Amino acid sequence: IEEHFFPALRQALANINITDVNLSWVAAQNQVRGSWGEGKHEFIITFTQGDLKGLKTFAYSSYGAPPSTLESFMIDERKVTLELLVFYTIQRLVAQKVAVLN
Repeated sequence: IEEHFFPALRQALANINITDVNLSWVAAQNQVRGSWGEGKHEFIITFTQGDLKGLKTFAYSSYGAPPSTLESFMIDERKVTLELLVFYTIQRLVAQKVAVLN
C-alpha cells in the first residue's frame, strides 16, 4: 500500500489539482486514510478482511464531520490491480463532488 498505492494515488490526485494530500496506513484497522485541504476533506478505505481481495469499504467526510456513509468499494472487481484501486478511489472522490476531473 505505502510503496505502490500511495505514490500512484498522489500522482492521480495531483492530476486533478489536489496536491496537499496526506496519506497514511492504519494497520490496526486495515485502513488507508487520506486528507487534504488542511484536513477539510478526508476519505477512508477499509480492507475489512485485511487483504486486497476481500471486502472493501469507502467513507468520506468534509469539514471535520465524521464519515456518515460507509459504501461498498470495488465489489464487482474480481482482480484488484493498482490501476483499478487508484481509478476507483478517484472515481469516488469525483462522485462526492470534492474532486473534478480535468
